[in-house]
Amino acid sequence: MAGDWIKIRHALPRSGHVVRIMSACDADKLRTLGGLVSALLLFDEQTQDGHLSGYSLKAFDETVGLPGLGAALCDPKVGWMEVDEDG
Repeated sequence: MAGDWIKIRHALPRSGHVVRIMSACDADKLRTLGGLVSALLLFDEQTQDGHLSGYSLKAFDETVGLPGLGAALCDPKVGWMEVDEDG
C-alpha cells in the first residue's frame, strides 16, 4: 500500500495550465482538479510508459469523468498529453 499514492505540486490549483483546462472544459476548479487526479491515476494504473493504448479522446474523457479534458491536455499551450494513432 505504501506505493499507492501520487504526489502533486502545492501550486497545481493556481497553475496557468489549470486555468486553461478549466476554461476549455467549462468546469470549476475542483471539478478540473478531480479530472486531473483521475487522469493521473489512470496513467499510473494502466501504463508502464505513459501510453494508453487504444484510448480515444472520447474514451479518455469518459474514463476520467470530465468531458473535454483530453483535448485540453493536448492543447499546445498546456502540452501535458499527446495523441497518436494508437491512443
